Amino acid sequence: LAELRIVEYEKNRLKGLGINNDVEHVALVNVALGYDIKSWETKNNDRYIEVKAVSKLDYKFHWSKNEVEISEKYGNQYFLYLLPVIDSKTFDIDSLVKIKNPYDVIFKEDSDYQKKSEQYLVWK
Repeated sequence: LAELRIVEYEKNRLKGLGINNDVEHVALVNVALGYDIKSWETKNNDRYIEVKAVSKLDYKFHWSKNEVEISEKYGNQYFLYLLPVIDSKTFDIDSLVKIKNPYDVIFKEDSDYQKKSEQYLVWK
């Protein structure tokens, strides 16, 4: 539902910019792309959006290795949209946090974001 709310948000954002390009909810077709929505910065410049439904208290989220790698690849074209949950079907769009180029923002030395590794890939 958070992704659907952001698709709607992006359509309105583009309309306000006078851009008539389609917003694509790509996660419905391929969850391995590393982002949920393909939108636009300008008519010719893509925006790749990973949506995270978060608690308004701490904005904590899980970010997969694939999502991190794709965010590094796309740099300033990649956004994390942190959408606070009010209840199971309602979101606080006014408190939406958009992080442009989250790889650089989150992994730079003086980042305000705390990080903790929580998974291991193990094999024999």
